Amino acid sequence: MKFICPNPQIWNEIYTSLAEFYQKNKNKIYKRPPVPLILNGWVFSSDLDKKIRWEETTKWAKENDCAGLIPEIKESDKYKVENMSIIIDDPYGFEEDDEDKENI
Repeated sequence: MKFICPNPQIWNEIYTSLAEFYQKNKNKIYKRPPVPLILNGWVFSSDLDKKIRWEETTKWAKENDCAGLIPEIKESDKYKVENMSIIIDDPYGFEEDDEDKENI
């Protein structure tokens, strides 16, 4: 299984810590930490999107000397997949069927 990112609740907790760090140090840091892909961001993002955003988050923390705010993530808090999706599934079934396309 391939680690993609923390599960949404843990990712949000990490983001909150990083955002607080940013607020206290915004005179020295030029941009906010990347927003986590949770809630609708989770649903409408591929595994690849999530992995890239998580990597951006860890890079931001390292570049701003606050990587220590990212705790070691327990196995139970990791989002892992066997095969990483690179496209977004249609969570609400809005994709047209071939039959629908023929009726247009």
